[in-house]
Amino acid sequence: MSPAERTRRSRPRRADGARAPEANGRPALEHRPTPGRTTGDWAKLAGRVVLWALVVILLLRGLASVVRPAPEPLAPAPSPEATAIRDDEARAYAAAFAKRYLTYDVARPDERERWLAPYLAEDLDPAGGVEIPEVGSNQRVEDTDVARVRPNGPGRLLVTVATTVASPTLSTRYLTVPIQRDASGGLLVYDYPSFEAAPARADAPAIDTRILPAEEREAIEDVLRRFLTAYLAGREGALAYFLPPGRELEAVGERYVVEELEDVKSVGPEEGPQRTVVAVVRARDKRTRAAYLLRYQAVLVYRDRWLVARVNSL
Repeated sequence: MSPAERTRRSRPRRADGARAPEANGRPALEHRPTPGRTTGDWAKLAGRVVLWALVVILLLRGLASVVRPAPEPLAPAPSPEATAIRDDEARAYAAAFAKRYLTYDVARPDERERWLAPYLAEDLDPAGGVEIPEVGSNQRVEDTDVARVRPNGPGRLLVTVATTVASPTLSTRYLTVPIQRDASGGLLVYDYPSFEAAPARADAPAIDTRILPAEEREAIEDVLRRFLTAYLAGREGALAYFLPPGRELEAVGERYVVEELEDVKSVGPEEGPQRTVVAVVRARDKRTRAAYLLRYQAVLVYRDRWLVARVNSL
C-alpha cells in the first residue's frame, strides 16, 4: 500500500461517513463537545452540600454552648426524713396555737392577744377573730393532739388539731389551723382557723371467737390468770416463768389487782403448738380503787407447758 492510500484510510470520518477535510496536508481534529453532568454527579454534589451544612450547624452549636451560661443545677428533692421533721414542726406549731386560741380568761382578754401575737399574720385581727364574753366561765385547753395534716398550696398546710376543752365541762373540738412556711423555714398562721367535724364512727364487725377445746381450756386459763396477775401488779421478776426462753417483757408500771379472769376464747387456728386467744380480766387500781374491765390478746406456745409468747402484738 502506497503512502497516499495509508493517509486516506487514516483520516477520521464525519458523522455522515465522509472523511474530515485535511488542513495543511494533515487530517483535521474532530470536535467533541464536553459531556453534561450525570445523575451520579448531582448526587455527589448534594451530599457534599449536606455534609458541609452539618459541619456548620455543629460548629454553631458548639459556639453557643460556650457563650451561653450553663443552667443552674436543680435543687435536690427533700428526703422523707427532712419532710417528716418539717411536718413535725408545723404540727407542734399548730397544736401550740390551738391551745392559746381556745383558752381565755374573761377578766383578762388582753392577755390572750399577747399569747396569739407571735402566731398570727399582721393583717388578721389580734384576737384571732374571737369575741370573748364580758361575763361567764373561763375556758382552757386541757390537751391537744394532731388529727391530720393536708397540703393547701405551695408552702401551706391545713393542720387539724383535736383539743380537749374545759368550759366548764369537757368537750373535744377539732380545730383546723392554716399554716404557712416561708423559704427560710419560718412558720405563721396566715388565716383564721376553722372548726371541723370529728372522724366518722367506724362500723366494726364483731371479733370471731371460738371456745377453747376442753382438754386445753383449764391449762390455758390457769397460765393466763397467773401471768396477768404478775403483769398488772408490776412484778417483772415473776414474768420469766411464763415466757419462752430468751423472751423479755416489761410489767405494767402502775399497780392493779386482778379480781377475776372473766373469759378466754380462741381467735386463731387450733392446730399445732400455738394458740392465739383473747382474755377478758377485771382489775382494780390499788390506789384509787377504780375497777377496769380489760381485754388482752395473747399468743401462747406449748413447750411441755403453755407459755405466753406475746401480749397485744401479733
